[in-house]
Amino acid sequence: MSVKNAILCLFAAVCMPMAGYAATVETARSDMSVPAEIAVLLPGNAYDNGFMEAGYRGYQRIAQHITTNIQCVSDVSATSDAAVLTAELQKLAQQGPKLIIAHGGQMNEPVSIVSKEFSQIQFAVIQGNVKGLNVSSYTVDQEQSAFLAGALAGYMTKSGKVGHISGAWPKPGLQARAAFYDGLMYANPKAQFYSTFTGNLDDKAINGTAAKAQIQAGCDIIYTMLNGGRGGVTDVISQTKGSVKEIGNVMD
Repeated sequence: MSVKNAILCLFAAVCMPMAGYAATVETARSDMSVPAEIAVLLPGNAYDNGFMEAGYRGYQRIAQHITTNIQCVSDVSATSDAAVLTAELQKLAQQGPKLIIAHGGQMNEPVSIVSKEFSQIQFAVIQGNVKGLNVSSYTVDQEQSAFLAGALAGYMTKSGKVGHISGAWPKPGLQARAAFYDGLMYANPKAQFYSTFTGNLDDKAINGTAAKAQIQAGCDIIYTMLNGGRGGVTDVISQTKGSVKEIGNVMD
């Protein structure tokens, strides 16, 4: 099993439900007496049509092309609660996999803590910025696409007001927001920028309310950096009959 290939398969993107915590646990293993060789932890919903689902598709690719001795834990904390994520990561590490792939910059702190307790396990953080003897980070520069999204918003806006909605504050997300703003200013220096952090990446109602507030303020373009909560924004925007446009940051 190639660790590098496993990580790349996860990012580029049968299963049996198992009991466990509040999270959802899936595995491709046929022999449940054997510990999973690879474990994947997705903080949010695996079917969010966004960043978490991209990670889930990677899990599926690993199971299909590298090894079936793998499990995936998802739906751990929509609010990216560090204590909750750390507890679930510790629980996963206690099962003894060789590799744990933690998906998202919100896993930086939990991995930094748990990796010291389980030095025999290799940890990889997707969109992370942590390193250690048994810790690696794999990051794609979202700033590139975010800048282009900002420029697109700057050219498209008619009201001169552009919104951004996110639910958490991981470093890659903050960098992408900054790049989106830079792109907006490059294309339309006079544009006004409205940025909202709702504190929840998956809650449709909360994020939909944020979208309503930005639309009421005059925003006619909204850039969403959300997981499952993006559906709430999309529903609100669809009611404007085309007067407001949405740009997604991962999958559209």
